[in-house]
Order: sequence, then C-alpha cells, then structure tokens
Amino acid sequence: GFNRYVSDTLRYSIEKILSKYPNIRIFILTPCYRFRLNSDGDFLDDSNTWKVKSWTGDYSTHTLIDFVEAEKKVAKEYQLPVIDNYFDLG
Repeated sequence: GFNRYVSDTLRYSIEKILSKYPNIRIFILTPCYRFRLNSDGDFLDDSNTWKVKSWTGDYSTHTLIDFVEAEKKVAKEYQLPVIDNYFDLG
C-alpha cells in the first residue's frame, strides 16, 4: 500500500545516492505545511485535513502528514538527520 510505496521509493533513492557517493551526507527534508484558499481568498483546507488519492493502486487517501511520517521512518532506518519542515518550521 501507500506507506510501503513511499518508503520503498525513498529507500531506493538513498541506496542509489550512497552507492555512487558513499561518503556524502544526506539529510531528509520533509514537505512544509500548506493551505489552500478559494478564489475569494477564503480558507478551504490545509495539509492536515486535505486528502490526496493514492497512486499506488490501493486508491486510499492520505494527508501530507502521512508522507512526513513515512519519510521520518525511513530516515531513522538509515540513521539520517531529518529537517522537519512540517512540524518544526515555525
């Protein structure tokens, strides 16, 4: 499902980079909080509540927080530092 797809994709990227540049320092940066406004400038929703349909075949929906958590989990597996733009960026 979704978590496996996102995690496996990030793992693949990390492995490719490390195989080519084994001494490079990698930091994982999460996406930042977002919100959407309508054409009048009124608040519609934000990345805490807006759900995106999965492209992984299970057609479930996920918030941006799901992406953030998946990235942080993989970073922990590889002992990579995380710059958490979603929760820590002011």
